[in-house]
Amino acid sequence: MLPAFGLAALLPVCSCGVIPIAKTMIERGGTGARDGLVFIATAPLLSPIIISLAFTLLGGSYLVLRIVSSLVLALAVALLVRPFLSSPAEAPRAASTPLAAGATTPGTACAPAPGATTPRRGAC
Repeated sequence: MLPAFGLAALLPVCSCGVIPIAKTMIERGGTGARDGLVFIATAPLLSPIIISLAFTLLGGSYLVLRIVSSLVLALAVALLVRPFLSSPAEAPRAASTPLAAGATTPGTACAPAPGATTPRRGAC
């Protein structure tokens, strides 16, 4: 959770740009959904552009309040989504390729049915 929070503070992304980054983090980066959600929740709040504007326009006390509030939000998101995940650290992983109708394991979608010599109809 803290690496996602730290990465959120380093990347200058808005709330629209954070979604594809978080999706890629979860799918290809090996992080769990919890870290992805923490990143989604905090990246727009901690963007370096927003931080510099907050400090310039509203002062240091507001900046500290914003960073602490973002950390509290990140902790709240991590704790709230924890019961919905299969394990506390990771989310259930989606299969890289969907299974064809009637297939029971990946890689058997086009295999012949037991006792048959031709592949399953419509599976390939």
